[in-house]
Amino acid sequence: MTDLKSSRSTNNTASGYHALQNNSSGSYNSAAGESALANNTTGAFNTASGEQALGANTTGFNNTATGQQALGLNTTGGANTGTGQAALNSNSTGSHNTASGYHALFNNTIGTQNTAAGNFALFNNTNGINNTALGFQAGVGFGNLVNATAIGANAVVNASNKVRLGDTLVTVIEGQVAYTFTSDKTKKENFQPVNAKDILLSTLAARRRDPEGAICKPTTINEPNVKAFTWDIILLT
Repeated sequence: MTDLKSSRSTNNTASGYHALQNNSSGSYNSAAGESALANNTTGAFNTASGEQALGANTTGFNNTATGQQALGLNTTGGANTGTGQAALNSNSTGSHNTASGYHALFNNTIGTQNTAAGNFALFNNTNGINNTALGFQAGVGFGNLVNATAIGANAVVNASNKVRLGDTLVTVIEGQVAYTFTSDKTKKENFQPVNAKDILLSTLAARRRDPEGAICKPTTINEPNVKAFTWDIILLT
């Protein structure tokens, strides 16, 4: 049974008991399942498939919920995608989140721009931002982390701006080629020209060895034509 009560909205599709029942002026919504998008009023461009999917949504837009109670408590959050039973279930105002898997991002409420793939992935995230979890129960140690990444089953990242690879059972992390680390050269500033000779003579003592191996008295370096001989460089103390 379809229960669509709207006179000012356009291009809506509802299939299921109480689906889109309270829609007033929201347009371009699709609801399939009991109470799917039931409380939507002005929200637009939403797609809900499953019992109570996007059931609490009122003005949120551009959301896609597939699965029972997926994005079930979302009210004003927009541009979210929840696929799987109760995926992003607790989300209320969070936006631009993607959850794929049973209870993925389940406890997220206002967090934004998070991505979770795997059953229970990012389950504990609540208001964190820009977090990524890939794998069964991969997630965060705290609900408010920022830019944290966990990869692998049961991998848990415990700090913002950190990447965690694997859980506590992982013993080797390898790649086909060596890791490349970016230089901080571009972050250096306030360069000053220096005289290499002055720096050397102010911090080092130079002693020349004769062919017999005896240590001679300290000598100075005459530039630019320094002859080829062996030098012992000794740090001054």
